[in-house]
Amino acid sequence: MIFSRQNLELLALFLLIDAYIGILLVYFVYYLPNKRWEQVWQSESLGHLAPGITSGNYFLKPIMNRSKRTYQIIIAIATVLMIVVLGMYGYLQRDKKQMLERGKDQEGLALYQQDTALINELGRKAVAILAADTDSAIVLLEQVLVLNKKYDNKATEVKTLSQLASCYIRKGDYEKTLSILDEAFEKVKEVNDPDLVAVLYNASAIIYQQHGKYSRSIYNYFEGLNTLKEKGLSHSLRAAKMYSNLAGLFILLEENAQALKFLQEARAILDPENPDHRVTLAYVLCNSGIIKASDNTSGAATDLNASLAIVQAVNDPYLSNKILINLSDLSLLQQDYKAADSLLDEALLMAKKTKNPISILLTNYGIGHAYLVRGDYAHAISPLEAAYRDSKKSGYNDALITITKDLKEAYAKTGNYSKAFAIQEEYLNQKDQVRHNEKKQTFELLMQFQAAEKDKQLARSQLEIAQQEIRIREKNIWLGVFVIGTFLLITLFGLLLFSFRSKQKLQEEQLKSVGQQRDIERLSAAFEGEERERTRISRDIHDGVMSTFATVKMRIKKLEDDIPLLAQHGAYSQTMSLFEQATSELRRTAHHLMPDLLLEDGLYKAVFYFAQNIEENTGIKVKMEYFGDAPELPQNFVLFLYRAIQELVQNVVKHAHASQILIQLIYGNDTINITVDDNGTGFDPGTKTGMGLKSLQNRTKLYNGTFNISSNLGEGTSVTLDFVL
Repeated sequence: MIFSRQNLELLALFLLIDAYIGILLVYFVYYLPNKRWEQVWQSESLGHLAPGITSGNYFLKPIMNRSKRTYQIIIAIATVLMIVVLGMYGYLQRDKKQMLERGKDQEGLALYQQDTALINELGRKAVAILAADTDSAIVLLEQVLVLNKKYDNKATEVKTLSQLASCYIRKGDYEKTLSILDEAFEKVKEVNDPDLVAVLYNASAIIYQQHGKYSRSIYNYFEGLNTLKEKGLSHSLRAAKMYSNLAGLFILLEENAQALKFLQEARAILDPENPDHRVTLAYVLCNSGIIKASDNTSGAATDLNASLAIVQAVNDPYLSNKILINLSDLSLLQQDYKAADSLLDEALLMAKKTKNPISILLTNYGIGHAYLVRGDYAHAISPLEAAYRDSKKSGYNDALITITKDLKEAYAKTGNYSKAFAIQEEYLNQKDQVRHNEKKQTFELLMQFQAAEKDKQLARSQLEIAQQEIRIREKNIWLGVFVIGTFLLITLFGLLLFSFRSKQKLQEEQLKSVGQQRDIERLSAAFEGEERERTRISRDIHDGVMSTFATVKMRIKKLEDDIPLLAQHGAYSQTMSLFEQATSELRRTAHHLMPDLLLEDGLYKAVFYFAQNIEENTGIKVKMEYFGDAPELPQNFVLFLYRAIQELVQNVVKHAHASQILIQLIYGNDTINITVDDNGTGFDPGTKTGMGLKSLQNRTKLYNGTFNISSNLGEGTSVTLDFVL
């Protein structure tokens, strides 16, 4: 599981280490840079730039001092906690290991080891003699069950029960076998061992097969195979055994083609060089020989003899008996009756050795069949009747059809027609039952199994993909935890760095603000001084020079009254005209220096009057547009707006060679917009502009306004000033 207890412990430990590293990063990233800035703030140069800020009262110092002390305490506590947690984790891991090692005391452990060794030894002996001496194997296996009750080892118990079931199958005690299998199926639920489950299904299938219940038999075979395949054991020895048994079942159903397919599956798994595979290989070779003999193909004797050699080498009388009977049938087909009799004699010895009623039953049938083939019908009846009785008594129905068929023929040939008729009725019923019921159900199950196999292969592929996705997801989760932890550390580092940079930027902006404020104050002072000087000069002109000019004009007028002919003199008229022109120019200059109309009637009328003067004096058409209602504005700001319009218009007159000028004055709710357009020669704003425009641009910034120039050569110029009130 992804979030097992061990994984959660590791995750908690990882997050704790991350937190500890994070605290260290906070200290080294936050405190050390502040310490450096503390030195900067204490420098004399900063005090020179900002006299009001000193090293004793700058705003970051209390934060830095508090952070330093706080983080030193946090780091000390975190270090102690980290040491304690790591020590506890190591102690718990060691204690857990010691508890596992002390699971049993020395005396109990010795007894457990002794009994386990005895159980394993008894089990090995039972398996070794199971084929040759089934009764002794049963005794040993029952001893294993008794010993195992002390420790309640379910896996050992189920394995021993499955071996006992195999013993009772060989003995032909089917009721005992079914009872053992029921107990084993109940206990195997607590054991996660698919091979044991498959063993139980295989044993159940054999029981049902020998009782003629082929559909239930094949169902158990397929369930066992599915169990193995689901656990990835489809190529195990157990699977090969079940494929071989399935082939034997389909041989009984006279479906040799399907039987060969199952034998091929078994051969693909088995390794002839592996000693553990040899007994199963003997079963495969025996079934292969039976099919070849039934189909009259070559190689039947070869396969059967090879199988016999293997089982004789491992001393398995049960399988030896089965192979010898099939070899005798092959000899009868070849009319080698002497060889057949010899093989049947040997088979009878093996049957008596096994004490297995099924082996004895099949041997009797083989002897009777041999007499029947040779035409000795009288001698054939006795062994055939014995086989028939044993089959009925034991419920072994595998050979019942062939037994009743041969017995019917023997009765008929000896003239006992009543018995022959009765046996024939049973033979036909048995054959119809197998053909119409069991065989049909068996093939339906086979088709279902094959269809389910395809579905399972698809599901298996999908499961593998899903499992791979889960593994990738698990990997991604852990990778995500690591990445998130790292990301959080990087984010924390980034935030601290951002905080430091922001504080640094704020300090720089404060220093810049101090400089800008000083520039503003300096520009404001210069502008106010310039306006005061203009006012003084305007007042001096108005009160001094203009008064003198008025006195001079009055005296000249008096002189004109005293000397009438003077007014008729051409030089006098020219002089008076120049005097009037000088007076007008002087009055205009005084007005420009300090327009009284601006202070009395507002910006619009002052600009309108200024525009009229420009048009009268220069001949340039000046158009004035006005929008909105003028709000109450400070006198110095109104004066700046008038000077800005004045500067822009005078620049057009001096440099633009324009014939038209448009002045727009627009008042919004909280804005003022001034635009001065001309149709002059224009210029490239990217080139160096004059000092007048630069000064105007700086003064615009002084009042938090924006100054924009739009101009192209030959297309005129548009200058816009925007202010937010």
